[in-house]
Amino acid sequence: DTTLTYDTTFASREKKYISYSPKLSISPRFGYFSVTPSISFAANTFFRKLNRSVNLSDSSIVDTYQNGLFWEYWYSFSLAVSTKLYGMIDAKHRLLGLINPEIFGLKAFRHTYNPSFSFSFSPDFSKSNYGFYDTYFDPISQSYVKYSKYINEGGSHSPSSLSQTLNYSDLHCFEIKLPGKDTLPEKKIELLRLNLSTGYNFAADSLKFSPVNIQFRSPALDFINFTGYASFVLYDEDPFIDKTTGLPTKQTHFVNRFLISDGKGLMRLTNLSLSFSTSFSSQGINTTSSFGQNVSKKKKDTLSPGERFEQRLNEDDEFFDYFGEATPGYTPLSVPWSFNTSVSFSYSQPTINQITRTLNISGGLSFSLTNTWKIQATTQYDVINKQLMTPYITVSKDLHCWELLFTWSPSTYNGGFYLKFGIKAPQLKDLKLEKRNNPLYR
Repeated sequence: DTTLTYDTTFASREKKYISYSPKLSISPRFGYFSVTPSISFAANTFFRKLNRSVNLSDSSIVDTYQNGLFWEYWYSFSLAVSTKLYGMIDAKHRLLGLINPEIFGLKAFRHTYNPSFSFSFSPDFSKSNYGFYDTYFDPISQSYVKYSKYINEGGSHSPSSLSQTLNYSDLHCFEIKLPGKDTLPEKKIELLRLNLSTGYNFAADSLKFSPVNIQFRSPALDFINFTGYASFVLYDEDPFIDKTTGLPTKQTHFVNRFLISDGKGLMRLTNLSLSFSTSFSSQGINTTSSFGQNVSKKKKDTLSPGERFEQRLNEDDEFFDYFGEATPGYTPLSVPWSFNTSVSFSYSQPTINQITRTLNISGGLSFSLTNTWKIQATTQYDVINKQLMTPYITVSKDLHCWELLFTWSPSTYNGGFYLKFGIKAPQLKDLKLEKRNNPLYR
């Protein structure tokens, strides 16, 4: 029928595969050392494989498929060894044989050192004897391009490069013990937890050492969360050469030459992040109205099982008053609130000529006017760029099975509102009414 038109923009894509991933690992102890060998094997069953070629007339890629039953597998081996070493300073083991920690008000100081070595091996499954990868010649780049025959079928695939990696990590814990007072027992406090890690790839042709990563946090401060991360590189950089002028550019790349051999120190800092955060909260401001006495009846969620059974037996059970229709006017006023704030600093220098710094201060306030009305406000300020990030004010109303949500941003960038009335159950989250003019919620 020549009068009919067909929509040719729709394309049907189908992916099917069966995946298997067994793993065997044991952790025996030999004296003071823990040894963990492990073997991992994975495989996929596919129902078709890809044959890729190039159309020489226009250099476009042509994909054809062969139906059938095909297998792809890969495996890896690893061996990890770890131990723990302890260093103690107390009245019997003094620092440098002279200094007693008790003169500083400490019972003891302990340092725990937990080193770990692991070696992993995974073959190169892109070799022709496995049959999982193939190549085609690209006339534009004048080179052969490697591709997986099952890349379009989904799932994980066999690695296309040899991996022989030795990883090292150590964990340092610094703790102190405070003496007991009167009937109080001794108290242990962890001051700092620090982790260092790096690696070495025997199969790489250059840049075999991985970056040195350091993570640390201070668990001793109950009211402040302090965490940090730093990353260092061991290799030097050279600038790229402009092919047209033959002159070096501002962009650089890493070369297989250590910084220390060029007299530039042992390592160079590439990333640093520090974060301080704290929060305060209150159970609310409780006052008693002069119009009557306090309501002493317990809520349903605070009753014991026996009390709930007695209420059901005497038909005295009542539902939560979501709409305030049964709430007497003399109930105590309770406004629970919470406030959180954080300061985060970030420094990034992936190459010598590329530096980025940020210093953000953020804060959030949340309080409940009633048991069902909740108000939240959040904002963030970039100190370095002197820019106020998008602030948000959110008002929510609990309507039993439903909820009402209103979010407003007063800023000029991504400003606007978002209003939603919908069901709280995640299975029915698409049953909702929305109104918005904020681009972030589109």
